Amino acid sequence: SYLKDGRLNLALLGRLDTITAPNLLAFYEKHREEISAVTVDCGKLEYISSAGLRVLMIMQKGCEGGVSLYGTNSVVRDILEQTGFDSIFSVSE
Repeated sequence: SYLKDGRLNLALLGRLDTITAPNLLAFYEKHREEISAVTVDCGKLEYISSAGLRVLMIMQKGCEGGVSLYGTNSVVRDILEQTGFDSIFSVSE
Protein backbone atom coordinates (compact mmCIF):
# COMPACT_ATOMS: atom_id res chain seq x y z
CA SER A 1 0.00 0.00 0.00
CA TYR A 2 1.10 3.54 -0.56
CA LEU A 3 -0.30 7.00 -0.03
CA LYS A 4 0.15 9.70 -2.65
CA ASP A 5 -1.58 13.07 -2.89
CA GLY A 6 -4.26 11.98 -0.43
CA ARG A 7 -5.09 8.76 -2.30
CA LEU A 8 -4.44 5.48 -0.51
CA ASN A 9 -3.64 2.75 -3.02
CA LEU A 10 -4.09 -0.79 -1.73
CA ALA A 11 -3.54 -4.20 -3.29
CA LEU A 12 -5.42 -6.86 -1.33
CA LEU A 13 -4.21 -10.44 -1.35
CA GLY A 14 -6.09 -13.58 -0.30
CA ARG A 15 -8.98 -12.97 2.07
CA LEU A 16 -10.33 -9.81 3.69
CA ASP A 17 -12.16 -11.32 6.66
CA THR A 18 -12.42 -11.24 10.46
CA ILE A 19 -8.73 -12.15 10.73
CA THR A 20 -7.28 -9.62 8.27
CA ALA A 21 -9.84 -6.78 8.29
CA PRO A 22 -8.74 -5.38 11.69
CA ASN A 23 -5.22 -4.84 10.30
CA LEU A 24 -6.58 -2.85 7.37
CA LEU A 25 -8.80 -0.82 9.68
CA ALA A 26 -5.89 -0.07 12.01
CA PHE A 27 -3.77 1.09 9.07
CA TYR A 28 -6.58 3.30 7.77
CA GLU A 29 -7.25 4.84 11.18
CA LYS A 30 -3.56 5.57 11.70
CA HIS A 31 -3.42 7.55 8.43
CA ARG A 32 -7.04 8.77 8.28
CA GLU A 33 -6.15 12.48 8.34
CA GLU A 34 -3.99 12.12 5.22
CA ILE A 35 -6.46 10.05 3.18
CA SER A 36 -9.11 11.63 0.94
CA ALA A 37 -9.75 8.64 -1.37
CA VAL A 38 -9.00 4.92 -1.52
CA THR A 39 -8.27 2.76 -4.57
CA VAL A 40 -8.21 -0.99 -4.05
CA ASP A 41 -6.66 -3.49 -6.45
CA CYS A 42 -8.73 -6.65 -5.92
CA GLY A 43 -6.88 -8.70 -8.56
CA LYS A 44 -5.54 -11.13 -5.94
CA LEU A 45 -8.43 -10.85 -3.48
CA GLU A 46 -10.08 -14.27 -3.24
CA TYR A 47 -12.84 -13.53 -0.73
CA ILE A 48 -14.35 -10.68 1.27
CA SER A 49 -16.48 -11.22 4.38
CA SER A 50 -18.88 -8.89 6.15
CA ALA A 51 -15.97 -7.76 8.35
CA GLY A 52 -14.03 -6.78 5.23
CA LEU A 53 -17.05 -4.97 3.77
CA ARG A 54 -17.46 -3.11 7.08
CA VAL A 55 -13.89 -1.78 6.90
CA LEU A 56 -14.39 -0.65 3.29
CA MET A 57 -17.63 1.06 4.37
CA ILE A 58 -15.82 2.91 7.17
CA MET A 59 -13.29 4.11 4.58
CA GLN A 60 -16.09 5.06 2.16
CA LYS A 61 -17.78 7.22 4.81
CA GLY A 62 -14.50 8.76 5.96
CA CYS A 63 -13.10 9.70 2.56
CA GLU A 64 -14.36 12.58 0.46
CA GLY A 65 -13.35 10.71 -2.71
CA GLY A 66 -14.78 7.39 -1.56
CA VAL A 67 -13.55 3.88 -2.29
CA SER A 68 -12.85 2.51 -5.78
CA LEU A 69 -12.41 -1.22 -6.35
CA TYR A 70 -10.92 -2.70 -9.50
CA GLY A 71 -9.81 -6.10 -10.73
CA THR A 72 -12.57 -7.90 -8.83
CA ASN A 73 -13.00 -11.58 -9.67
CA SER A 74 -16.43 -13.22 -10.05
CA VAL A 75 -16.53 -14.43 -6.41
CA VAL A 76 -15.83 -10.98 -4.96
CA ARG A 77 -18.14 -9.30 -7.51
CA ASP A 78 -20.96 -11.71 -6.59
CA ILE A 79 -20.51 -10.90 -2.89
CA LEU A 80 -20.59 -7.16 -3.63
CA GLU A 81 -23.73 -7.57 -5.77
CA GLN A 82 -25.54 -9.84 -3.29
CA THR A 83 -24.92 -7.39 -0.44
CA GLY A 84 -25.70 -4.26 -2.48
CA PHE A 85 -22.21 -2.90 -1.92
CA ASP A 86 -21.62 -2.70 -5.67
CA SER A 87 -23.88 0.36 -5.67
CA ILE A 88 -21.95 2.00 -2.80
CA PHE A 89 -18.39 1.64 -4.09
CA SER A 90 -17.05 2.40 -7.53
CA VAL A 91 -16.45 -1.13 -8.90
CA SER A 92 -14.71 -1.95 -12.16
CA GLU A 93 -13.20 -5.09 -13.63
